Amino acid sequence: MASFTRPRTSGAGAGGAGGASDATDPVSLQRIVGGKLVALKPDESLDSFQSNRPSPTFTGFLEHLRRDSALGMIPFEFAADSSKIGGAGVRLVVAKADRRFSFRQMILERRFIRPVWAYVIGDAISRGLLPPIAGWWKISSVPPRRVTVDAGREAQQNRSDVEMGLKTLSDHFQELGADFGEEIERRASDAKLILDTAAKYGVPVDMLWKPTGSAAAVQIGGVKAQ
Repeated sequence: MASFTRPRTSGAGAGGAGGASDATDPVSLQRIVGGKLVALKPDESLDSFQSNRPSPTFTGFLEHLRRDSALGMIPFEFAADSSKIGGAGVRLVVAKADRRFSFRQMILERRFIRPVWAYVIGDAISRGLLPPIAGWWKISSVPPRRVTVDAGREAQQNRSDVEMGLKTLSDHFQELGADFGEEIERRASDAKLILDTAAKYGVPVDMLWKPTGSAAAVQIGGVKAQ
């Protein structure tokens, strides 16, 4: 969209009234059909339309509404824009969001997962589709992996806590969104596969598995590898 600036005419003299009538009429330009060329007349200029909407004040008002709507839920910086906070602020925001997620997961487990499990399995037992097992209503759910801002740092701290006995393996795997029983079964199956493969091909175990990455001895299922 463009606007025309008409030349100034005095109404008399060389241009007279004819000069004013010869000026470009913006209203007539709106009725131009395709195929017609439009040229500027002498002393005319074409100014391009520039929109100043939304204004900075209105944009700030929109951000205020977004922040106000996020109160009581996950932090605004976590959900929308984290460019205005630093390292310590990011850790604080992620920690607040993680607490909110944990609270929601607890509600889902207590009010949805456990009641649905008790209803479905109890109905199947009453119909004779499943055998009654002692403590069948005692279940544990594994939530998704926890949100983190520094995976490497927290992984190192988790390893130290497990080695010192400050955290159990079940808690560690639960934070990763995995089931402790399934992971232990997988570790035992992998260890047995390593031993069987090493015995089958007659190679040392440390050529197939050496988690420490050093020359220290590694004990796997009673087989000592250097």
